[in-house]
Amino acid sequence: NPLYHDAPEYNNITKLTFTSRCHFDARLYSEPLATINLLFDYDKASNKQQFCWHFSASSQRLRRLSATRLNLRNRVADFLSIDSKLLRMDEPPVRMHHAKLTILRVLQVWVFSDSIIECPPVRNKSKNSSSADFVEVSISGKAVEKQW
Repeated sequence: NPLYHDAPEYNNITKLTFTSRCHFDARLYSEPLATINLLFDYDKASNKQQFCWHFSASSQRLRRLSATRLNLRNRVADFLSIDSKLLRMDEPPVRMHHAKLTILRVLQVWVFSDSIIECPPVRNKSKNSSSADFVEVSISGKAVEKQW
């Protein structure tokens, strides 16, 4: 896994990765739901190494993610005093009923509401043409800084 790839190889890697992301996103337009789809299929795969190769996924990262999910499931089950098998999903989000998906999306917004960016659009008339409209989004607030 070299640090540098020539352009055709890099383009191929990027294409395969993007195609896999689209496959697991399944028009749900949600990274967390796509990750659940990925993990569901990964757990069902008989040959996990071949699965990772086919979908251009990192085997080590998926193993770690799967182990983290199992750990969290067990901790939640212990806290609720229930069997962890009750917290397993019967089907991935891509095959869920719309109402179930809506509940999952509401839970995501409730739990991760601090990561939502809100910017209401402001309609202005174009300076060049009186009939054309354009949308202007102004960003205000504290700048995000990262220290190295």
